[in-house]
Amino acid sequence: MLVLGLGVALAPLRPAIASPWSVPGIVAAAAEPSPEALLEQAQRALDEGRFRESGDRAAEAYAALPLANRASPYGENAVLQASSAYREAWVRDGDDEALEAALFLLQQHVDDYATHGEREAPAHVIDELLRWERLQERCRATDSAPEVSAPEAPVPAPTPSSDARERILRRTTVTTLVGGAALSLGAAVLSAYVFGYGPATDPPDGTLERRTSVGHLAPAIPLGLAGAAVSGLGVHALVATGRTKRRPVGIALTAVGAAGAVLGAALLGAGARYWPQPNDDGLTVIGRANLSVNLQSVGLAVMLGSLGILGPGIGALATREPAGAR
Repeated sequence: MLVLGLGVALAPLRPAIASPWSVPGIVAAAAEPSPEALLEQAQRALDEGRFRESGDRAAEAYAALPLANRASPYGENAVLQASSAYREAWVRDGDDEALEAALFLLQQHVDDYATHGEREAPAHVIDELLRWERLQERCRATDSAPEVSAPEAPVPAPTPSSDARERILRRTTVTTLVGGAALSLGAAVLSAYVFGYGPATDPPDGTLERRTSVGHLAPAIPLGLAGAAVSGLGVHALVATGRTKRRPVGIALTAVGAAGAVLGAALLGAGARYWPQPNDDGLTVIGRANLSVNLQSVGLAVMLGSLGILGPGIGALATREPAGAR
């Protein structure tokens, strides 16, 4: 009984089982949680997504350690656990205070190594502190940067009004029609210099021979065709914009132009066949020669000039009228 009573009396003096967070010779007060318990709470909070609370519990665990334990791998474990939780709180929850808390704790850990005086803080701890400092500088630079207004939309180029478009179209159409008529007139004028005659030189027996000026004929034909094309574009614009009816105008111009071309070809052929033959109709040789040349010149002029009417007719018939003008 004496031995039993002595054992019971000495039981409170028996040391507890050593914890990795315990410090020899120091017993924590029963009312305060141990660093190990705080780290367990921090881990549970981290698993449940309460990141700021997890970082705060790990920081409290670090603060509960003596200086010798803070400036050691034990303290480093608590600091890095808190830093990781604070990072998640800042990234996921947008908690700006978590950034400041992580910086404060890391700096305190580095200072504890210097205060303890045994060795410097590990390189990876210093690297972690530098990363948080750079992150803080960037956040401050972003907050202090002036707001950049959105670029103004480019001002669209002014478009001509309906009246201006109407004037432009009218001037273009008139210019095209006048230009086509001028080309056709030029072709007709050149036709007067294409055909001619003169005394035969081989043999020089006083007879007459027909002559054709290629220098006048060569530009006359392209001018006539160009006049037809340009005039056709003018009528095309009128029909396409609904200012002229397609069928009546196209049919009329095409019929007149075709008739003129046929008439010109007939006069041209008749003049070529009426070249002076033996005088059997009372006309002199010179009179017959003049008549032949004149018929050919008029026929060519009528034929080339008619192209300036036939082209617009074809252009009108080949143009589709706008839907509202039908």
